[in-house]
Amino acid sequence: MLYDFKHKIKSSQTKTLCDFLDEQNYQQVIGIGFQVIRRDLTQEESAGNISYRNDGVYLTVNGQEFKGYIYLKYKVRITQYGYPKFHIKKCGTLENAIQNGDFLGRYYWHNSNTVSIEDRPSGNIHEDINLELCGYCRSYNSPSSTQEFYNELEENNELNQEEDIEVDIFGYVREWQRISQQYKTKKEYTCEKCSIQMIGIDKRYIHTDHINGDKTRNIESNFECLCILCHCYKDEQHRQNFGKKRMKRELTSFVNKYSSTLRNLLNSHLDQFESDNS
Repeated sequence: MLYDFKHKIKSSQTKTLCDFLDEQNYQQVIGIGFQVIRRDLTQEESAGNISYRNDGVYLTVNGQEFKGYIYLKYKVRITQYGYPKFHIKKCGTLENAIQNGDFLGRYYWHNSNTVSIEDRPSGNIHEDINLELCGYCRSYNSPSSTQEFYNELEENNELNQEEDIEVDIFGYVREWQRISQQYKTKKEYTCEKCSIQMIGIDKRYIHTDHINGDKTRNIESNFECLCILCHCYKDEQHRQNFGKKRMKRELTSFVNKYSSTLRNLLNSHLDQFESDNS
């Protein structure tokens, strides 16, 4: 059965099912599978691998920095409104997208001369598009197109990689949600550290971690299924990331619900969590 999540619930004339699920701290999902919409993007972004400068958007992958740009990969009615612009700094357009919750899952980092754009809602793919620079990002010496941007990277020997990388704002490759779900399914949503297993909606408490921290190295030898508690205490950087409001709320919800099970499984991080939150 398919539900209309925007339909008003019987107990309220104004509240929708989406509103109710938000109040209960359930994460939103869209499309097929378990693609999570992180509503507090402005907080998560600061913990990611992206830095904005006047000459480009820089991505750090496994300790190495690459110069690129941000663009809107999924555009509504391209034939009517035209292709989007690309961005080389956090301009007003990107700021508005972040504030309106329209950033994650739609904007991508890239460093090639052309891009592919998917028209929504038709799903038609427009390949090898040379985008123009956003007017808010423009300055007297800025590149006017992705082709010109790419030419400058070549001239300055800044294309020091074997192939182009396309990732989302947190450094994850385009197909990450599908890759992650397949791996967690193979591991039966069981934490490879403490052995706790999740079913149903609580599968969201199981994450796929990149062991070496390189989010573009998507091979099984670099994956590990971790419950949210084990993921949080993997290292100090993860501990700081999970200190943000939404992640901390998810972590607390997990521990409150499964503290007895975690204790029986001798989860080594439970005492540390309780100490941090006492």
